[in-house]
Amino acid sequence: MIKFIISLLALTFFSADLSAEEQKAVHLLGDSLCQGISAPMNVIAKNDNVKFSSSCLSGSRADYWSSRAESIVKDIKPRIVIISLGSNDAAMGNVEQQRTHIKRIITAVKKYGAKIVWLVPPKMPDKFKKGQDGIKKILYEELTESELLESDHINLKKTGDKIHLTPEGYREWASFIWGCSTVFN
Repeated sequence: MIKFIISLLALTFFSADLSAEEQKAVHLLGDSLCQGISAPMNVIAKNDNVKFSSSCLSGSRADYWSSRAESIVKDIKPRIVIISLGSNDAAMGNVEQQRTHIKRIITAVKKYGAKIVWLVPPKMPDKFKKGQDGIKKILYEELTESELLESDHINLKKTGDKIHLTPEGYREWASFIWGCSTVFN
């Protein structure tokens, strides 16, 4: 039943005026959380006949990707870019200095007509709450609600650092992301 609903959502999103390849191209970009969900999302994408690619670097922040996002989107030409960034930015303290970089990433994705879906990072340990709230505030000021996917309310299984997920947690998160209508509307 879930697969049927996901397929319907995908069919609703993919427009007839795009080539078959353009209709079904999703790119995931981000940090170590991106690395963790990349493999399970790739499996889901293959099952749904969606071209999937990813660019992930552990420890990266918005300032790293702001100078690279445009060339990635230009070269790959995805229809949807899912961004998993913010955890490392939240941990750095003064998150406001990342606003310019976040805006550059958003501009780069939209410049080539791709839909952006920015994943609000899963809940982090309390010591990062101020930074996580700051990143969330920036994202809500720079993106529309339909361009954000909150996941900080989901109880996902985490490793001992309480930031990264277990393999099961990454599979659950990937299924949640893929199944949300936000991604395909």
